[in-house]
Amino acid sequence: AGMGAGAFLADSVHFPIPPQFYLLTGIAGGHEVVVVVLAVLVGSELGGLTAFALARGLGRAPIVARRLASSRALLTRLIERQGYIGLAAATLLPISFSILCMASGAMRLPYKAYGVLAIMRVPRILLSYVVIVLAWHP
Repeated sequence: AGMGAGAFLADSVHFPIPPQFYLLTGIAGGHEVVVVVLAVLVGSELGGLTAFALARGLGRAPIVARRLASSRALLTRLIERQGYIGLAAATLLPISFSILCMASGAMRLPYKAYGVLAIMRVPRILLSYVVIVLAWHP
């Protein structure tokens, strides 16, 4: 529960301790692989959804909506032409998941955009787990 809560905080309000720390904690503590990965993944996904939804609400504020209007229009046209491949590619960059969720929400992208981010979060968490395990147990 603690690993999930920590991952939730990390990806909902950009708490300074990243979800990978909780993966490391689980590995160092000798916990079951499935329990560690699922706890962090569920916490991270729920945190990202929370960040997306909160930012969508904030994106309705007149001052924010005006500031983001031209960027939102450009992004909407790109998604209409190219689909969500660009958003999926953005998850491969060294950009925080919570920042991607917040930016997508603030730009008032549809919930389908969060779905793309959520799907792409799974391989990133799994890859992080593998890298940490390899580093912890050389």
